[in-house]
Amino acid sequence: MSARVKLQDIQLFTDHLAVHERENGLPRITVYRLPAVGEPLERLQGGRAVDFVDPVYSVDPLESEFESSVLRFSYSSMRTPPSVYDYDMDTGVSVLKKIETVSYMRGYF
Repeated sequence: MSARVKLQDIQLFTDHLAVHERENGLPRITVYRLPAVGEPLERLQGGRAVDFVDPVYSVDPLESEFESSVLRFSYSSMRTPPSVYDYDMDTGVSVLKKIETVSYMRGYF
């Protein structure tokens, strides 16, 4: 049985294209390097998937600068509270920028 992939969003940058997809219910982000200005774009090849550690998670695009090589996104899972990451599309390194503090009230759990 083949995987079903649904295109959810794209983010265009000066040198990159970030494609937000959903495959078998899970979101994923694949980043492609674009050819130099003036060079033809014949097809997208060699995309790099952003790695996520949790088996089930949510990821959503956030506003990023067009002329930057940094992709910003929000991420959360059952183990990870809502967080903001900056992903360097040149190196493939994600950096945690902000994490939401989750509190709970005793007696309710």
